[in-house]
Amino acid sequence: MKFRIDAIAQAVNGVLAGTADGAMSGVSAGNVGHITVSGCRTDSREVVPGDLFVPLVADRDGHEFIDMARERGAAAWFTTRADDRPGAIRVADTGRALRDLAVSGRARMDGWGTAVIGITGSSGKTSTKDLVRAVLACHGPSGASEKSFNNEIGAPLTVLNAPEEAWACVVEMGARGLGHIAMLCEIARPSIGIVTNVGTAHLAMYTGPEGIVEAKGELIASLPHSGTAVLNAADRSMSIHAARSKARVLTFGLAGSSADVVAENVVLGVDLTSTFMLRSPWGSSHVRLQARGEHQVLNALAAAGATLAAGVSLDELVEGLATDVLSPWRMEI
Repeated sequence: MKFRIDAIAQAVNGVLAGTADGAMSGVSAGNVGHITVSGCRTDSREVVPGDLFVPLVADRDGHEFIDMARERGAAAWFTTRADDRPGAIRVADTGRALRDLAVSGRARMDGWGTAVIGITGSSGKTSTKDLVRAVLACHGPSGASEKSFNNEIGAPLTVLNAPEEAWACVVEMGARGLGHIAMLCEIARPSIGIVTNVGTAHLAMYTGPEGIVEAKGELIASLPHSGTAVLNAADRSMSIHAARSKARVLTFGLAGSSADVVAENVVLGVDLTSTFMLRSPWGSSHVRLQARGEHQVLNALAAAGATLAAGVSLDELVEGLATDVLSPWRMEI
């Protein structure tokens, strides 16, 4: 996603370096404002020419790596310190500025008609995200969370690194307690939401299992009336989430369930890949799933429901699911 840095400064309530007196190390403030960034990074080692670098302050102070980011070609960077070099944008808090800029980027997606798909759950989030990403790519330029980047840093980066005029973007959402997913939804504003399942992962962060259900349901509660909630028909939390949804509810499950998107005649091969017959409101088709493990069939059904609701065709869905796209350490041989 491309931004001029004067627009970035405005979006984050920041100040371009040197603009107080109209000069910036011999470069006019007006010319500096026309600098355009084309991506956003918080790790200086990953910066490519044209990026905005966001130095986060945690165990290490990211300000220490601004020079490295500039050497790698960063066109601009946030800073909480005095910095008169062209490209510096002074802000009160770099993490807050990252989230504010993502909100501005998400507003631009409204003009592109971008379908934003949010994914949460106790397990299967990243694999489902990978499958959704593969299917979306068969339809056109789209964005997606990298690896399992699913927090208040990863979600903004996903939005900001989406291709210009992306037709869709998928954002993975994790939670460390109540309110976390709601905060991510304020940034990403998903129109389609998937809850893969609700278990007891990270139970220590909640008062009990019901707290996990409530936390995951924050995604579903955030969806607009025009959106779609994609829910696991076999999960005990499904009816609770469905009751919270203003959006249309679409369920997925295995043969014998009353789900809307169903896998029938599942066959697990010796290489752990699966084949099955997919039945959905959009039609039926034979699927060869490259993601290994029978458990991936449910993740594929969740991906199918979300992407078909977003506008992909059955042929595009089948093509995407046949791609070996999972993130590292997911059933690798």
